[in-house]
Amino acid sequence: MIFNLDPSALWQLRLTNLRKTRLAIVVPLLRSTPRFRQKTTLAGAAGSAPGESLRERDAFGISSQPLGATPMSIQIYTGIILAIVMTSAAQNRQPIPDPHKHVVAVHEEPWKTDLAAETQVTTLDGPVADIRDSVFSPNGRWFAFVFSTTNEWARVGFQKIRGGKQYQLVNLPLTHRPIIDIVWIDSVLVAFDRWSQPHYGMHYVIDIQRTRLVLAAPFPDEVFHRQQRDSIR
Repeated sequence: MIFNLDPSALWQLRLTNLRKTRLAIVVPLLRSTPRFRQKTTLAGAAGSAPGESLRERDAFGISSQPLGATPMSIQIYTGIILAIVMTSAAQNRQPIPDPHKHVVAVHEEPWKTDLAAETQVTTLDGPVADIRDSVFSPNGRWFAFVFSTTNEWARVGFQKIRGGKQYQLVNLPLTHRPIIDIVWIDSVLVAFDRWSQPHYGMHYVIDIQRTRLVLAAPFPDEVFHRQQRDSIR
């Protein structure tokens, strides 16, 4: 995002991966032009006491003059304030909703896939048997479904409507357990659950645009969650 706060300076605001760091950096990129050098010199002269030499500026155009002594100083602090405001707004953004309404916050950041580190999305070739629980993405570009293979009773597959190319999610833990509640969160993210036991399971989210698993979060059912909560009291 570019802020042209002054004809002689270019301000660039970089928001670096707000999901992970939520850090805003303001970087002034100064144009090396005669007009800029002349304006900088005049500004320094205006802020100098009689007989005092002009103060040198560093690579970012910041001098040792007090705050407010030059237009350049004012612009620097204005850019910092803008960065703080925008970072605060990003931190307060709403989390991605959980379509399954689990009793714990499975979509709490940061998202991790440690519990399914070997899982990946690969190309699916050949015919697919026993397709079930199929759902279209909201934009109609993708078709997600559950199917069976010779060594896995339930596996997640995807088909791109235009061109018909198919993908599958392989190496998902607990291949003998069913996959339930496959649903699109939006036109990019699709979620589903796999129960490891009657009262405990795993919640998964796939980013179909990046063709990768982006979340593997454990969750209890209401009964197990209540037992855990009561045991802590």
